[in-house]
Amino acid sequence: MTLHRRSFTSLPVYLQTPRNNLELAVTDDVLYEPEQAKFVSGFIGDTSKLSATDLASTPLLIENTTLQQKYQFTVGVAQKDPIEQTFLSGVFYDDLINHLYLNGAIVSDPNRIFSAYYYAWSPPIDYDKILNPANYFWTGPGNAKDNGEYVTKEAAGSQTKIFRFDGANVVSHNVTVVNGLPGSGTTDQIVEDVSTIDRLFYRWNGVSWGIVDFLSASDTSIKSSYFSNDYIYVCRTGSSFNRPVIWIYRPKIGRWISVPVVINIEQPETPLIGMIWEDATVPPARILRVWDGSQWQIIQTGAIDPFTGNTITYTQAAGPSGTPTGVTYLFDTRDVSTVDRWSANNWWRSVR
Repeated sequence: MTLHRRSFTSLPVYLQTPRNNLELAVTDDVLYEPEQAKFVSGFIGDTSKLSATDLASTPLLIENTTLQQKYQFTVGVAQKDPIEQTFLSGVFYDDLINHLYLNGAIVSDPNRIFSAYYYAWSPPIDYDKILNPANYFWTGPGNAKDNGEYVTKEAAGSQTKIFRFDGANVVSHNVTVVNGLPGSGTTDQIVEDVSTIDRLFYRWNGVSWGIVDFLSASDTSIKSSYFSNDYIYVCRTGSSFNRPVIWIYRPKIGRWISVPVVINIEQPETPLIGMIWEDATVPPARILRVWDGSQWQIIQTGAIDPFTGNTITYTQAAGPSGTPTGVTYLFDTRDVSTVDRWSANNWWRSVR
């Protein structure tokens, strides 16, 4: 019997979107169809404890796909009311995997998806901050009540700071992200040229641009080794420090996903595949690297994407656009304060 679009075509025109079309085709529309189901009897799941006689009289149900056969009606997520201690709803494992896939997750490796240390997907709402607010604290300007964003979006825009020791204090200086050196600047202006993998700092002295040599540090503490007018790059993220953002496009997923960069003066001790780290161990270069499972690979055109095995294209632009034909890593050159409210104000950090 042909499936009629009874619920979708009843929606107002402005709600007849491709997304609602897809959702209602597999949910509401089928509820208005005449019953076509038939009742079957059989075992599901692990039948190792059953005898041959049991299986002969009531055989194992065979599913349509290998994934469904492996997990059948295994519950993937269960929602429980913490007050009433009653279960409200649940989702089967294969439905959970399909939901993650539709939201951009790479579902080929279940061990990666459900790792406790790394999110394999980035929905428009940060559920963990809503469910576990006590696990986070606010590091941005003002306070969390007035300035914090509890419903978030993907990171967008980049921010870079550098510090200069004036003989008594370590003073913060804003850095302008540029994709290629401009012809001139304002006196003492400092820019970060992201058009090369070294991402060097340059300072305009009134006549020309000169490379800024700096010392790498883990914080703003004054050290006895500092001399007046030394520049210090603090390897930290935060509203007073840095946040470079890399957007990644993989054709199989079909959308851009932003990936914040780990900034640390040393290599992360327990990296996970796909983690991006800023390597500032050999100044004045600050090279972006991705962990491929065995080494920190430089992010550059021709490198190998650790998830797909395909070569990547590395580029820089004012945000992502289009649908590239291959795996693309893009450095977001937009100033964090100009992109959107979240980019300017969301400075949550986890206490875990």
